[in-house]
Amino acid sequence: MEDRMTRGFVSGIAGDVITNAFSFLAGALGWTTIRSADLIGIIVYAHKPPRAMDKIVIATFGHLMVSGVLGIGFAYLLTHIESTHLWVKGVVFSLATWYAVYSVTTLFEVPGTVPTPFNTTVTDGVASVIFGLSLAIALKMLTPRETTRGILMAPAMKPLGYDDSENGI
Repeated sequence: MEDRMTRGFVSGIAGDVITNAFSFLAGALGWTTIRSADLIGIIVYAHKPPRAMDKIVIATFGHLMVSGVLGIGFAYLLTHIESTHLWVKGVVFSLATWYAVYSVTTLFEVPGTVPTPFNTTVTDGVASVIFGLSLAIALKMLTPRETTRGILMAPAMKPLGYDDSENGI
């Protein structure tokens, strides 16, 4: 994909699909009280959505869109920093985002998110790392490699010690 915005959006969605799979599994196993989609549901519905399928589908779709926008932000951030060790940058980006979201929900005491139990905090931190890794991997896979297009470059000058008289010049 040549378009940076599209690559970022698709990478964000790919990262979110993997993160949501982990989050739903963690919710089913009782490791967390708030799944990733539940957090978006709290923002969309102004309360933690019941486990009704229609509300979860809308919340999950909302989470996909937010993650796509985060992917766009990450793709454009990379134009300002070096792209080596992309996985580290993806993890740092996602942990910073996770911390920012937690800070806002705590600062404004968003109902359903405060106080946050320890197991939910740890699970959300792990989900954040999963998102950062999968975002970076997907973005790297979608970014075209720089190649030379078969152009052979001639040297800019003659080699030192080159004698023109041998060529009849």
